Parts: sequence; C-alpha cells; structure tokens
Amino acid sequence: MIFTVTPGCKRMIESYLDLRSKASHCKILRNGYPQGFLSSSSQKNEKFQVLFHGNLGRFQDIPAVLECAKQVGKLDPMIQFVVAGAGHYETLLKTHSLSNLTYLGSVSSDEIGDLLASSHLGISFRSDDEISRKSFPVKIYEYIGAGLPWISAPASEVGDFVQATGAGIEFSKMDIGPISEYIVKMANDSEYYQQAVAELERVRPAYSRERLSLNAVEEISQCLQRV
Repeated sequence: MIFTVTPGCKRMIESYLDLRSKASHCKILRNGYPQGFLSSSSQKNEKFQVLFHGNLGRFQDIPAVLECAKQVGKLDPMIQFVVAGAGHYETLLKTHSLSNLTYLGSVSSDEIGDLLASSHLGISFRSDDEISRKSFPVKIYEYIGAGLPWISAPASEVGDFVQATGAGIEFSKMDIGPISEYIVKMANDSEYYQQAVAELERVRPAYSRERLSLNAVEEISQCLQRV
C-alpha cells in the first residue's frame, strides 16, 4: 500500500506504477493540522486581520499579496495584512511602503499559533504554474485547524476540496479586484463571515492529523485482512 498527500500525487503514482486498476493500493493521507490548533479564539485583533504565513519562495505570489493589500486599503483602510515567513521575497516585503501591511519575518511555531488565533482571514496566493496547480498548500490545513476562513488563488487542488466540503473559497485566477472585494465583504458583513466560520467548524474535525492517522490505520487494517 502506498500513501501520498494529494490527489495529483496519487494520479502520478498510479500512472508510473500502472496501479489505476488497483486503486486500493494507493491512498491519500492528507497533511492535516495538529490538534494544538484551536478553532475560534477570543483573542482576535481589534482590526480585521488578513494573514499570509509560511515559505516565501518563488512558488508563492507575494507581489499579489502586496497588490491585494494595496487594493483593499483603498476600499477599507481599517483592514490589516500580516505576513510571516522567510525566503525569496523577504527583501520585497522589507521595502514595501504600504501602511496596512506588516511583515514580521521568520517566526516560531508558537508565534504562528498566536497569529492564527488573532487573525480573521487566511490567504494562500501561489504562482500560476503546473507545480502550483497540482499542489495543496499546508497552510490551508492550518487555517482549517484554527477555524480561520481562507482564500486560495489561483486554481489548484484546493478547488476540489472547496467543492467537496463547502469550506473556504478558491479563485481560479489571481484576479485582485474580486479577491479584494471579497476580503472587504468578509470584514464588513458579520453574518456572511460567521457563515464561513460555521462551514469550517463543520468539516474541521475530519482533518486533524490524529483523525487522518486513524483513517490510515483503518485502511492498512482492511488491506491486511484482504491478504
């Protein structure tokens, strides 16, 4: 039995090993989130806070994050963006002039937990290429674990997850205008925002690493029984 982390990886493995006729041999074991992540928190920032955290490498679209912050600032200057992480785009983030975006640099895992708890919305903006289209960013699971509504763009394997669960939202293109308008709506329409939180709370328990590990154990047990 083979475990892999995304449907795209599963398809690739099945293609290489010609296992498509033996689907039970290759299973998806998603990354999930550690149970230390809390769902809703009473420690939210007073201002609506949008978070991007993690690797700042070339497959992340940090210029789009900056442009989104710029556009949102024109629509609602009270909305704040926070970026945490290290990598290729550090210099760009250190030299920006936006008053509504704070770059924290590299932070510890404990600090990431605090940032998730204090934020209202998570974003995952990636480059538009084949690698990103076949990816499922780990930060999405962390947003789920923290009960944090999130936006992903452009199209990737996240879209299938959104369709299957109703949690989060994916924009198929990095269209900053509609994305910015969505962020402003989330910040100013409390009922709309709470509906998004409720959808996350509904699906959240299924994606803890502990729950996913138990599912994997059950898969292995069933496989052994068939041997």
